[in-house]
Amino acid sequence: MKVILRVNVILGLILCCQAGWADSEAPAEPIVTVSENRRCFFKMIPAKRVRRGRRLQTVREAFGAAYRVEDDGQLTELWKTSGWYNFEVLLSNDGKYLVRVGSHPAGSRPEAKDLGVAFYKNGQLLKSYSTAELVKDPRKVMATASHYMWLARDVAAEPDFDSELRLEWENVFRLKTIDGVAYEFDATTGQIKGTRKP
Repeated sequence: MKVILRVNVILGLILCCQAGWADSEAPAEPIVTVSENRRCFFKMIPAKRVRRGRRLQTVREAFGAAYRVEDDGQLTELWKTSGWYNFEVLLSNDGKYLVRVGSHPAGSRPEAKDLGVAFYKNGQLLKSYSTAELVKDPRKVMATASHYMWLARDVAAEPDFDSELRLEWENVFRLKTIDGVAYEFDATTGQIKGTRKP
């Protein structure tokens, strides 16, 4: 009986450790996002931190830069940003506008401090919305051990819903929240152009 109990305890600890590891956020790495017409791109570089005793010290802030590929193959830097890193950004075809999407915020429910979506022009913030502003029915949010899912694409969406986030040719950005609210934004201003509720 004691052997069975020990085996069950050990298996339980292993499963708990694996579940916690599987739910952890992916490590921040340099990423490149390309505009839909493939003439512009945005590189995002995470902050660099080093351990100094028990504390982590930032030795380089996160930064990003937008570039345009010229007809002769040369790169023209359009603008830079610093102080934030994001796993998911979308860049307009002219390289001026960027949409930053908050994917999996820590916690279990939408908060005013949690980024939903932010809009930038030439690296300057135009407008941002928190997950608390965008999700109208917080009871529909799905929580994991470390974060919550607020976008419809993160769960089994209806078959006709295009779950890919895109910044379209007319600088229109659309997203749908987990509670079924569909938003259409003007990426040149960050303003909501339309909302469709379930």
